[in-house]
This record gives sequence, C-alpha cells and structure tokens, in this order.
Amino acid sequence: MKNKSKILIAQILAGILTFSCVATSCVETNGGYVETGTTIKFDYNDGKSRPYSVVAGEGETVEKPETPIREGYEFSHWQTAKDGGEQVTFPYAPSENVTLYAAWTAKQYKVTFDMNYNNDNDIEKSIAYGQTVEAPAETEIPVRNGYEFFAWQNKSEGGSTITFPYTVKKDVTFYAIWASGGIYTLDFDLNYDGAGTLDPLKVMAGNEIEKKNTPTVKRDGYIFVGWSTSNKAT
Repeated sequence: MKNKSKILIAQILAGILTFSCVATSCVETNGGYVETGTTIKFDYNDGKSRPYSVVAGEGETVEKPETPIREGYEFSHWQTAKDGGEQVTFPYAPSENVTLYAAWTAKQYKVTFDMNYNNDNDIEKSIAYGQTVEAPAETEIPVRNGYEFFAWQNKSEGGSTITFPYTVKKDVTFYAIWASGGIYTLDFDLNYDGAGTLDPLKVMAGNEIEKKNTPTVKRDGYIFVGWSTSNKAT
C-alpha cells in the first residue's frame, strides 16, 4: 500500500512538472528542469516593492499585469527605463530579457492657509505629494486691526505650532493665530563659554510657558538644573 502511495504521488508531481514545462518552456538538465525563454521583470519603481518576473516562450506575448498601487501617486504606464524610455503596450512581445518600470504621477493636494477670522484673504496652494510647502511671506499676511500675527497652527484654537518647510502628504489646513496683547521673545542662554546658540521662543502675552516647549540641553560634566532670569541663577 505504501509503495502504491509513493507511485501515485510521483505521478502527480510529474504531471505538475509537465504542465509547468508546457506553460513556460523548459529543458531538462542533469539537475532537473530549468525555464527557458525570455524573462520580463516588472519593477514597481517605488523604492520599496520587489520586482517580479514572468517567462515568455518563443513567440509568446505577455499580458498587462494588475495595476500597482502606491501611496500618494497615480499609476501611469509601464516603460522601458526607470526615468523614461519607451511606453509599453500590451500584449507585449519581448525580443530579449527586459525590465519594465512603472511610471507614476504624484497626486496634487490642497494646502490652505486659513487667516482664522472673517476675511477673504485665505491662501490656497496645490502641492505634489511628498513635496514641501513654506509658510506665506509676511507680505501675504493681512494687517488686522488690534491684532498681531503670531504663528500657523494645526487647529483654529489650542493647536500646535507648525514647523516649516512642511512635507505634504494629504489635504491640510493651517490656521493663523493672532495675538491681541502683544508677543514676547524669550532668548535662552546656555551660560558658559563656548556654548552654542539656541532658537528663541515666541510667546503671546498672558500665556504660560510650558516646560516641554523649552529647549532640552546637555553639558559635559554637569547636570542641568533649570532656567533662571539671572546668569548667577539667583
């Protein structure tokens, strides 16, 4: 009974191998069977995915593969070079081993700079996925009586200040934050010879300064204790 089972399994495997050889063309070698024909490699050209390959026998053509997907991009077509080349049409009949590359078009996203009060001066920009956007120039920000422009934040109230340049990956809105009581600048001095400089911090009058918003500093041989308004730490 065991011998019959072994024979049946061998016959099934032989049948699978025969079908595979007919479908892709192959030749027998001392080590078994290897595929012959023309190899077409499809490279997704996205810096992440692995290419995959198909083998076309003599006179065979290759059909268009399933449309690839890439975050932030629209698939355009297959082409013969990574950054250009000839656009390929399907069914495709290769004359030699070849790599085909996916061509992509970056999606455009809307970036809105909302002035955050009743006005018609909001700014909208169209930015390609993965590209950066800068904050509007001072000349683009309207003058508002009784207020001073403070910063761009991700919410109309109680948001976080945005650092520019900002990398765009979706539609996004930034909100202008206005100060009605003045804006103060805090400078941070590391208070020892040879120390570098730190970026100042802008604070609206009446607002508290949170520890998380102050710089994190280190000095060899010392433990940082805190900030003082005197260089003698009095």
